[in-house]
Amino acid sequence: MVIGLVAQLIVLPIVGWATPILNVVAMALGFAIATLTRLGEKRVTAITVEVGI
Repeated sequence: MVIGLVAQLIVLPIVGWATPILNVVAMALGFAIATLTRLGEKRVTAITVEVGI
């Protein structure tokens, strides 16, 4: 769950500031981070959605 928190509090603001184009980039980064840490399908989906929102 720390990975999701870090992604949402650090990655999302950086992506939002750097690219005016959306949530797709943030969701892709959230998905990549969660997948690389091998959290499992349900957690990957949750982190992807939370970071994208």
